[in-house]
Amino acid sequence: MNRFLILIAFLLLYKIQNSQVFTSTSVVTSAANNTVTGAPWSNFFGNVGFFVATAQFPSLPTGSLTQGLNLTNFGFSIPLTATIVGIQASVSYSANFSKDTITRLLISGVETGNNLGGSVTSPGYLTPIIYGSNTNLWGISNLFPSDINSTNFGLCLYLKGKSGFSGYLVFASAILYGPIITVYYTNSASGIIEHQTNSPNIFICGENTLCIDKTQNIKYEIQIFNSLGQLERKEILLDVSRIENLDLLNGVYYIKYKTSDQEFCKKILINK
Repeated sequence: MNRFLILIAFLLLYKIQNSQVFTSTSVVTSAANNTVTGAPWSNFFGNVGFFVATAQFPSLPTGSLTQGLNLTNFGFSIPLTATIVGIQASVSYSANFSKDTITRLLISGVETGNNLGGSVTSPGYLTPIIYGSNTNLWGISNLFPSDINSTNFGLCLYLKGKSGFSGYLVFASAILYGPIITVYYTNSASGIIEHQTNSPNIFICGENTLCIDKTQNIKYEIQIFNSLGQLERKEILLDVSRIENLDLLNGVYYIKYKTSDQEFCKKILINK
């Protein structure tokens, strides 16, 4: 019985270790009105009293909408080998409004996915409003690290007016920062289609040479990523079975091999 329990504990630990979720958090650095009809926001990153940086939403008749406020340029650098599993955003305001009518992600600068707004009315002063979670993809089925790393990734916010009130979306103050986005992701070869049958053997065969022991003379692509998921080298090859002059520093790298019908990833260690 004890051996059985030990085995179960080992399997659970193995599963946890191999499905580790990482996080990356960043703060907005660009803001602009979109072209949708409505009252525009103003005073982007302006200094207003206690606040170091703000965007002002206008005083509107109750029920009227602001323009969408596009918040972009979060500066993410998610590994390109990662699988995105959730996105959470935190936004704080310095005054009341009628309702947070629309809150969507921006993908390539375009409003995309589910609207997670519409449930908050008259939020507390500087109380963070949380949208999404560590498992919520906002209704987007194909969300890639390159989408999030783009300068045009971000949030779009629309507020519904409350007569006699205007206020500020707080980018930064003496005690807090925002809006903030946290990206949850896993980072392993499971994010890449992997076919082991007839896969070539890929290995370091010289100080600066990568060898591909392939069995067919077909067109294929090799991509080399560092441990942060940054692309170091890309080659499209036919008859050639080696890549010379790698000029890579010591460390762990991921080699992605891709043909028209096959794709897999292998981890290698360079230690000159």
